[in-house]
Amino acid sequence: LIPQRCLISYPFLEPKLLSSLLNDQPYLQAVSDRLGTTLAGAGNYRAVAQHYGFNHYRISSGLEKDDRGPTTALIENLAATQPKLTVQAFTAVVRQKAKREDVADLLEAYDSGKKLEDVYK
Repeated sequence: LIPQRCLISYPFLEPKLLSSLLNDQPYLQAVSDRLGTTLAGAGNYRAVAQHYGFNHYRISSGLEKDDRGPTTALIENLAATQPKLTVQAFTAVVRQKAKREDVADLLEAYDSGKKLEDVYK
């Protein structure tokens, strides 16, 4: 456990807010592409959206019809309605509800400050 005073001295240790992902287009696109894709035995953005209280109608009429894609729309909506939601907390939901290790790994790389090009090596 990191003492609270260390978090003040070392701000890079503070978890990133999910809203920060909206300012990093390459990472946002990579996460959106992956979580928007259905894989056998795993979920996609729908499982994550349902965890956060989105019903079928809201997913179908709102997220899926958004020009930026359903995952980007979901992240934008969550950033607006839950401003303190961290990338770490969102990653845990992606891992548990959607069973998407690939997306969780990508989100963890973003949260830790890795460059996207280093993740794909």
